Amino acid sequence: MMGLIFIGIFVVLVVAELIYLLFLSGSSNQKGRQVDVRVLSCEQKMPMSRNNTRIYEVKVDFYGSNGEILVRTLQSAISYMPGDVIRCRYMEKTGLLMPEMTPEELAKTRNSILIFLVIFLFFMGIVAIIWGSNTGKELPKETVRLWGYFISILFMIISIFGIYKNNRTKQKMHDMISLPGIQVDYTIHKGRNSDHYVDIFNPIYEYEWGGEKKRLYSSIGSSGEKYRTIGRSVHILVDPQTGKAICQEDEKTAGHLYLLFGIVGLGVFVLMLALSFGILS
Repeated sequence: MMGLIFIGIFVVLVVAELIYLLFLSGSSNQKGRQVDVRVLSCEQKMPMSRNNTRIYEVKVDFYGSNGEILVRTLQSAISYMPGDVIRCRYMEKTGLLMPEMTPEELAKTRNSILIFLVIFLFFMGIVAIIWGSNTGKELPKETVRLWGYFISILFMIISIFGIYKNNRTKQKMHDMISLPGIQVDYTIHKGRNSDHYVDIFNPIYEYEWGGEKKRLYSSIGSSGEKYRTIGRSVHILVDPQTGKAICQEDEKTAGHLYLLFGIVGLGVFVLMLALSFGILS
């Protein structure tokens, strides 16, 4: 009984934190004065010993509120080139400078949190069932089935919205300009794989547009060798009206992931229906 209470409290706390991050992500990023800073230098610091993430020390300058030139240093997991312009938020009172998240980055952050929330609830349901079977205190069948329906519907909703968004992007591709791109770097963060953590690599692509070299930071990452292969060729699609760029290969991978979510969700939903109607006992 105490074990179930502990699991319940843990799940509630984690879900509450994820919901808080989901709805309030980026709100703190709106504080302070919006400034465009110019990169003076970008140097890689020693990797953090805890998670081996590469950190860059970026030196920038920008105009203060009185027109004076201010020079600040900020840390970033992204490598920049001298002359790059970064949209930031500057806290006048504290002197704190932080990169501002774009609407696309905010959307990606919220989507990642939502996906993690769904996966977390799914695996916690499995843990509860296994724990109950090992202790002889199985959960009521109705509870298990409701949990299964909930998870399957969430997976299918994510899949439907993801595929819809992916199809809209494909429709826009006809009006976009295809440019050669190359992977020049990658960012690293930790991901969970079974019972251990692995390094997840998100590629950084470089391409030329309007006579300038641009960089595109991919939201698609994996521990596979392909995602950390420097020099890998890709196709960059640029909207000539807005200058917004996407990687054609990444969009294809994202479509496959959304389809996989839908297949898993549909499979679980069919299984729950079979259990509900007594087809499977």
